[in-house]
Amino acid sequence: MTYRRSAATTAGGATAGTVGEDLLTVHELIGTGTDQRTKCGRGGPDDPVVEWLRAVNCPACQPSCHGDQGLTNH
Repeated sequence: MTYRRSAATTAGGATAGTVGEDLLTVHELIGTGTDQRTKCGRGGPDDPVVEWLRAVNCPACQPSCHGDQGLTNH
């Protein structure tokens, strides 16, 4: 289930939002409509996804300094 607060696209073009009861960690969202989920995989299938016009602050959803998508073990 996805709730839309506003046009929640970040400056880089990604959609940002929170999942479940954690309203402090903002994730990059992938998917569309009611099929959205976090890029890092946090949240369960029944956890609500809420789009926000906020900066992504989840370290696993942000590209690393090496240009990778998300965090990886090097």
